[in-house]
Amino acid sequence: MTTHYRAVVIGAGQAGLAASHELLTRGLRPWHDFVVLDANDAPGGAWRHRWDSLTLGKAHGIASLPGLPFGKADETVPASVVVADYYGDYERKFGLPVVRPAPVTRVTSPDGPRRGPLRVEYEHEGARVLTTDVLLNATGT
Repeated sequence: MTTHYRAVVIGAGQAGLAASHELLTRGLRPWHDFVVLDANDAPGGAWRHRWDSLTLGKAHGIASLPGLPFGKADETVPASVVVADYYGDYERKFGLPVVRPAPVTRVTSPDGPRRGPLRVEYEHEGARVLTTDVLLNATGT
């Protein structure tokens, strides 16, 4: 049996988390109506892959996500750590349904364009498949 969601978000970086928050505000229920598939093994989005020498004292910083102000970061701590902690806090605060690591390998429209749900294939402890009415691609960089 294939699980069906009203919405699937691909990516749990800044765009994916903000989109997930919007789904919550529109009344969609985590794990029941929508899910987030993220290729990384932990929070942080693309920031997880930045050099340790990059700190928020040397970078432009990041924008706050809806509902949780970012605040002031320790400018001596690598940005990859600071942002990963913030994104992780955000996921926990709002109970976001993030599955990881879950790289998406294929999205198809079996019934043709604009006809029926999309089929999403991804890896998470083996090959998996789900279907969705709406797909939000938040893969960023």
